[in-house]
Amino acid sequence: MDVAIHTPRLLLRPQVEADIPAIVSGLNDWEVARWLTVVPFPYTRADGALLEWHFAALPDDIVPSGYHAGNAASAGVQRNLGFVESGRREMRFVRSQQREVEHIDTTLTRAQFGASRARQGRM
Repeated sequence: MDVAIHTPRLLLRPQVEADIPAIVSGLNDWEVARWLTVVPFPYTRADGALLEWHFAALPDDIVPSGYHAGNAASAGVQRNLGFVESGRREMRFVRSQQREVEHIDTTLTRAQFGASRARQGRM
């Protein structure tokens, strides 16, 4: 079951193919890209991938990720997807900023992703 949340100013719903141009546009916003370690800037359609596809198509049981210290938005998105902090922090070179930034590593297991989707009613 796909759930959509509507407010007067916002619609939250699962991504669909038609969203790709908006996603590409959003990741081409410097205020977004500057917080992302491996997202290239500028960002193109060819740079995308999805967690559902990953777990359906690949045998990997763990997806590594992370966010930069101070980026509460990314931390929240990852928590909602089921990612947990691994306890590892390190400085990483951020291509978009051309400097080292503290990075907090997270991981997502297939089981955590499934539990997250069940909590969201998306199984």
